[in-house]
Amino acid sequence: MEASLDTDIVIHLYKSNRRDLLFSLCDKLYMHEYLLENELKKKSYSV
Repeated sequence: MEASLDTDIVIHLYKSNRRDLLFSLCDKLYMHEYLLENELKKKSYSV
């Protein structure tokens, strides 16, 4: 399965130590470059 994710979902999964769900359920994950650079990297260092 391929998925497009919002940054909040990714951050919550990482903070709850459930990042394995991302990789076990999806073969490919897509995120817009803007979200990656301006949201994810600024809001969560763990990801």
